[in-house]
Amino acid sequence: MAGQTVGRPNQRERRKSALTIVALFLCIGTPSLTGASEPKPNELQWKQSIERPNRGWDYDGKRILGHIGYDICLWDAETGKLLHRMKGHKERIHTVQFSPDGNHALSSSWIAPGETQLISRDTRVILWNLGTGRERDSFPGQVAGEFSPDGRRIVTFSQRPGTGKPSPAMGTATLPRTGEVWQQGPQAKFDAAIWDTFTGRQLVKATLDKYSDPRADTLHFSPDGRSFAHVVNGTFTLYNRSGGVIFNTSDGREIGRVTGEEVRFGQGHRYTSNGALASFEPKRARLIDLKSGRTVRSIPQDLKNIWGTAWTHDGSKFAAIPFGFRGDQITIWDMESGKKIAEAKTHPKSKLGDRAIVSPDNRRLAIESGRDGEDDPEVRLYNMNTGEEIARIKLAKWGYMLGFSPDSKTLLVGGSEFAICDSENGKMIRTLGLLDNLGSHDW
Repeated sequence: MAGQTVGRPNQRERRKSALTIVALFLCIGTPSLTGASEPKPNELQWKQSIERPNRGWDYDGKRILGHIGYDICLWDAETGKLLHRMKGHKERIHTVQFSPDGNHALSSSWIAPGETQLISRDTRVILWNLGTGRERDSFPGQVAGEFSPDGRRIVTFSQRPGTGKPSPAMGTATLPRTGEVWQQGPQAKFDAAIWDTFTGRQLVKATLDKYSDPRADTLHFSPDGRSFAHVVNGTFTLYNRSGGVIFNTSDGREIGRVTGEEVRFGQGHRYTSNGALASFEPKRARLIDLKSGRTVRSIPQDLKNIWGTAWTHDGSKFAAIPFGFRGDQITIWDMESGKKIAEAKTHPKSKLGDRAIVSPDNRRLAIESGRDGEDDPEVRLYNMNTGEEIARIKLAKWGYMLGFSPDSKTLLVGGSEFAICDSENGKMIRTLGLLDNLGSHDW
């Protein structure tokens, strides 16, 4: 307006301006992996609760993450359309995983040495941008990465420098099936490392026991992300000092341990959402507090012909699964009461497979079977509360159970064709020819 003088802002205007800046800062927040607002805590999935019997595949209910040879592939689970084929690995794919927000993915390449002491040609974790299908970061010498619940960090098995190198004295080995020639050498040794997802910078290193490696051992963040656990399930459990170790994520310091002697000859262990190590041993099933090593709950057992167990994610129940001879039953037990709460029929002729998982909502038990050639391969669905058999889902001859969706509503199986099934009744929702017209594949 005419005659108005423009001077310094008064106190009220300055306060208003400052509040506007603060509000803007709060809206923007700290940088996120995607640039979008951070999900609320109750929207986060605790990733370890979503079991993947084949860790080379992941399924978020809308998309399927897997691989063809050395390439990482992303498909639309509704249409089967290939969204991205991402190249970067030069070795067999070991694991893949969606980020908590679904906008990124991790993959790792590595080959276990086996009896012939093969040397992996490309031990590596890659972080992918699923929007563009491009590599965002690469972590050489790392295997089996897992995101923290908020997606801001990654934990990996970290190959110790100087280990896992070819030895001229050991020569080479030729694989009979493929004719591939591999260099041989002493097997790699691994520790654990935590990385910043945004910068790719290593934040923490933690020392693992001598025989730890990614073959069957697992690394998992706690639900609050303040600690991570190393759970030993591998061949060398008899020689390891640990059955499970928990570390502080801020400095890599060991803060608790359950010794290998205490969980010796166990049929399998899992890290529960309550921070306990669930362990099924020859004469008992136990929940053990990892920080103190103290047994929280124990049930005496005298079960024969048991090849494995499937625990609920909070450790409140487990299913003891027999080999499947006539008359044997799958039994479901409640850890709080120590009582058997249900029984389920096994397969009349063939033994069960080596894959059994519980849905993220703890309501369904899925067991793969028919791998001995006597029966057609299939997945059997059971009610985890009653033991009732819900359905039998046929698999292709070389098919596999790949896991539940995070909301537990569907189950993905794969083979010559892939199928998405309703976990409430086992009915097939759709089939997908994910591998059609994509050339040779080794998955």
